[in-house]
Amino acid sequence: MPTHDTKAPTFRVLDAMSEQIAPDQAEQILRSAGHSIGRRYAVQAATGDGTPPADLRGRLERAAAVLNDLGGLVELEESDHTMSLCGYICPLSDVSVSHPMVCRMTETLLSDLVGAPVHERCERNERLWCRFEVDTHAE
Repeated sequence: MPTHDTKAPTFRVLDAMSEQIAPDQAEQILRSAGHSIGRRYAVQAATGDGTPPADLRGRLERAAAVLNDLGGLVELEESDHTMSLCGYICPLSDVSVSHPMVCRMTETLLSDLVGAPVHERCERNERLWCRFEVDTHAE
């Protein structure tokens, strides 16, 4: 009786890419995908007149809405010098443990949507937790 392969196609693609090209090239491809996804969702992240919200908080709230529409559960949290998008459910969590470069794809997507540098700070251990930070002093 044949065994059922439970490894998702996304894993297979990332495994093959990691085996055949250098890590920096694989990351570059995924960052390019992040830019492409960002362009697709830029309209959704815009205000009614088609422009992004003027304030950082508004742009981060719109970016969180995009991630939630993609299957995540993301909230905006603030501290003294940073605003963070914190993910409690990530549609890429199964993949990100073995291929953390998918988090950098999301970092690129968010940077494009927010219009400011976003830094990935995800935890990929026994407790999977997504976190993307923006330094509010840079704004």
